[in-house]
Amino acid sequence: MPHTKRPIRERLSLVVQAPRIQHGVRLVRKTMLPPQRHSRLKRMGATAAALVGLGVAAYFGTGSIGWAVLLLVVGVPVLVLPVLLLIGMVLEARENPEPD
Repeated sequence: MPHTKRPIRERLSLVVQAPRIQHGVRLVRKTMLPPQRHSRLKRMGATAAALVGLGVAAYFGTGSIGWAVLLLVVGVPVLVLPVLLLIGMVLEARENPEPD
């Protein structure tokens, strides 16, 4: 039977002896990983910041707000979303490998 990795939450729970609480947030281990809901907010914030950065770069690159908006509206779905989907598929396959 091949060795399969356990999901990250299961591996973290083996490391943790007792959860610690800081500022009312339950921490998962010494690296101070908060629960999932807080990391989702961080991801959304990072995504918004990245889109703003792309918009500013597109504006300064084209010199026109219209072209910058067009690049964002067309470029983000066409170029960025397939990459994000691919990364999500790879991460999902790592967590849930198919049995041989």
